[in-house]
Formats: sequence, C-alpha cells, structure tokens
Amino acid sequence: MDDFCRASAAPLTMFPSKANVGVVDYGRWSYFNWSGRWAAIAFETFLLSTTRQPQSYPWLLLVVIATQCFLVYIASKQFLPDTKSALCLTVLLASVYWANLPGIKGGMFWITGGIENELSVSLALLVFALLLSPRATETANSKLWRMVVACLLGLIVPAFHELLGGLLVLVLSAATIKLLFSKNQNRWMWFAVWVATAIGFLIVFLAPGNAIRATTYANRGNYRITLKLSVDTILLYLLPWGLDFKLWLLAVLLWLDPRTARLRKQLPGLSSRRSIGIFFGIWLSLLVLAMVATIWKTGAPLPPRTMNIIYGAFLAGWVVTTFLLARPVLSLLIHRSQRVALRSMVLVLLSASIASSSNTLVGLADILHGRARQWNVQLNRRFDLLKSANRNAEVQVDPLLVHPSSYIPWEEVTEDPNYWSNQCISQYFGLSSVRVGPHASH
Repeated sequence: MDDFCRASAAPLTMFPSKANVGVVDYGRWSYFNWSGRWAAIAFETFLLSTTRQPQSYPWLLLVVIATQCFLVYIASKQFLPDTKSALCLTVLLASVYWANLPGIKGGMFWITGGIENELSVSLALLVFALLLSPRATETANSKLWRMVVACLLGLIVPAFHELLGGLLVLVLSAATIKLLFSKNQNRWMWFAVWVATAIGFLIVFLAPGNAIRATTYANRGNYRITLKLSVDTILLYLLPWGLDFKLWLLAVLLWLDPRTARLRKQLPGLSSRRSIGIFFGIWLSLLVLAMVATIWKTGAPLPPRTMNIIYGAFLAGWVVTTFLLARPVLSLLIHRSQRVALRSMVLVLLSASIASSSNTLVGLADILHGRARQWNVQLNRRFDLLKSANRNAEVQVDPLLVHPSSYIPWEEVTEDPNYWSNQCISQYFGLSSVRVGPHASH
C-alpha cells in the first residue's frame, strides 16, 4: 500500500491529508510529516508514477534488482578489472544474499522495501569500493571524478535509509581519523566523502517527519525491552549468520582463488593482526549497535526488512574479513589441478545450499502449488473492478483468500475506508472510498 501512495503522490499515511499533490510536494510533505528518506521516496515516487498498469510492477521490481546487481558489479570492478572475475563475484554475492535474506517477504518483492532496505546497501558498498580502489595507473582527473562520485553517493545513501547512513558515517569517521593522523595520500578524499556523508545524514536525522513518526512507537526508549529484544535478535540472527554453511563455503572459494593473494599485495598494511583485530571488532560492534539503536528507537522487534540492511552489512564484513585472513594459497603447494577440483566441489556444494535454502524453496512452492497464480487472478479481478468503477464511487472488494508465502499480506485493504491503506488505493484509482466486504459490489 505504500507503493500506491508513491504512485499517486498522495500523502496518505496514518497522518492523512486529502490534498492530491505532485511528486515534489509529496516529497516535501513526507520529509516534514513522516520520514527523512527523501532520496528513496523520490526514486520510489518517480518509478511508480511512470506506470498505471499492474503488469508493469514485476518489471519495476526487476529494474530495482538489476540496479542492485549492477552497483555490486561496478564495486567489484574497482578491485577486479577482469570483467569475468567481477561478474563471478557479483553472482556469488547476489546468490548468497538471496538465499540468506532475512526479510524476503518485505523486501525483494516490494518496491519500497527493495529500494530502502536493499538498494541502499549496494550504494554503500560502491562508496567504499571507490575509496579503496587500488588503481596504480590512475590519472589525477579520474581520481577526482572518483572522489566526486563517492561524495555524491555519500550524500544520498543516508537519504535511502537513516540506519545505513549512521553506520556509514561511523565507519568513515574511524577510517578518516586514522588516515589523517597517518598522513595517507588519500586522506583528503576520505575526508571529503566523510563530510558529504555527515551532511547527508544530518539532513535525514533532523527531518521533522522523524519526530512525528516516532510518536507511533509506544515502547520506544524502554531499557528493559531494548535489552531483552537485543539479546533475542543477536541469538536469532547474528549467531546463526556466523555459523551459516554457505558463508563458510564462500570464504573457502575466496581463499582458494589466487586473485585474492594478488589483490592483497596491492593493498599493503592490511595483513597485520592488529589491523584485522581492529576491523573485526568494529564490524561486530557496529552490527550490534545497529540492532540495539533500532530497537531502542521503536521499542519493538526488528522487522525482517530492517534486518535485510544489517545482513547486507554483515555479508560485506564477512567478505572483507575473509580477504584479510586469507593467506596466498600458493604457499600451500596445492597443484593447480587439485585447486580447480577443490574449487569446483565447493561451488557445487554452495549451489546446492542456495537451491535448497528456505527463500528458494518457499518461492518454488508458491509457484508449483498454484498460490502465486491464484493470488494473481484475485488481484487482477480486483484491479478490473476498481478501474471500471465510476470516479468518486464507494467501492467494496472481495477479501483475498489466497496469499503466497513469499509475500506479506499485512496492510491490505481493510473494512475501514478511513484506514490509511484504503485511502492510498482509493486515491490511486480516483475513488471516494474502498473497503473490503463479503461480496464485491459498487
């Protein structure tokens, strides 16, 4: 239902306004009344307002997913100039991310969730890739452009999601302080990106809409609830992630690849135990901080769509930790044919693990058992009814009786025509009101 609000540029959340405004005014209204995520809301509104047909929605989802993968590919290219290698790494990361995604129901199959909680992670990865790119033959102009792009990304990443923006500012702060004291040649690039990111985060953090939205959280700032839910979240998510078989197979693949050893030589100073220990401590601390801060703010268990962001940060940190800990496999005197055979075996095991993951099996079950098809038929029937109704009519629709397990049925059209999701859909179709009833009529 958020997507219907974006598509019609209608400021109709639980603080409704009957005015039908344009995209710019809608973004301004959201900033002052609901959320500081101005970049995400602008992108969502632009994307969703370009079409009025349900057949286009899957293609819009594919655009968001493809954009995510493309950004990860560009980030990989900063370290692996070989196109084939960068594509392989992108496919590996995307596959593992899909298989382990905590909130598949509230993310990948939802424009708003996908942009704010998943696309934002790819943008943050690209920021660090641009900063860390070990390009020895780079010209002054190309380095300048890389810094400009990184600054622009740093400015807008917090505007996709404030949680990720806060993590980005903290990491950049620690790295920038260290580089400034060590007088590293790239210290001013890091400083410029840190300034841009800090400004972007402040713009989001100070949004009046955040304070209004905070009033909807009844248990926010409760110490006891925060402590209990934080421990539960760590046990439910963080520990299983660290023990996940797929991630250990991914680590073995990176360790077996001789390109890992070659890349390490281009990034000196990262192999010391002190550097590895500092990174590992900061990485885990930031993950826990993200969980605790969000629970403190909301006073409720972390929604899976928020965990998508935290898992993205976890996966990125896992890859970096593997890179830091891996030693050149050539020193083990493993014959090339043995290394290829071992890598092939690990790839087969990883592929089998991804194919048998919960996300994959649930999606396949929705298709094979017909739930996706039945759901599609119900929604098309509802769409035809709403589209054919007279303007400003009061429309009653049938409840949806079948829901795919891959999709969350909450925030559906309700029996209350004044509920915010009902108002969003009535605004989209130009109706007076929409509600669910036992029999469809209008």
